[in-house]
Amino acid sequence: MFDSPQTQFNFMMCNPPFYASKDDILSSADAKVLEPHSVCTGAEVEMITDGGEVGFVGRMVQDSVSLKDRCRWYTSLLGKSSSVTAIVGLLKSHQVDNYGVTEFDVGKTKRWAIAWSYGAIRLPDKLARISKPQLASVMPARNELEQP
Repeated sequence: MFDSPQTQFNFMMCNPPFYASKDDILSSADAKVLEPHSVCTGAEVEMITDGGEVGFVGRMVQDSVSLKDRCRWYTSLLGKSSSVTAIVGLLKSHQVDNYGVTEFDVGKTKRWAIAWSYGAIRLPDKLARISKPQLASVMPARNELEQP
């Protein structure tokens, strides 16, 4: 996609494979307090990748470091809150401070999304920051003068 140096994109959106192995899938299912209310129908190639979602999105971050602003916003869904912490740590290790985190709470399922950019335009706090205490340490710096 990025073969030509002139090629630019407004955003990249990813729904990565969440798991690193079949055992990872089983242990995730065993850790759930409530029985699942749906059946997972994804094929192995859709659900499993080397390093799980952190490995996959981590490779996206590595690619973005070299591509920089050839894409305005890089985004990915994450299935585990621990992955948010890992990916934010990786972004910070590359001095990326323009990022945002949001949470989707759909019924009994929680998912998170992370977005990052090398551009100057920053997301407003209401889009870039969630108020979950367990993730407070990885939220980006506030962008707005008026605070709630």
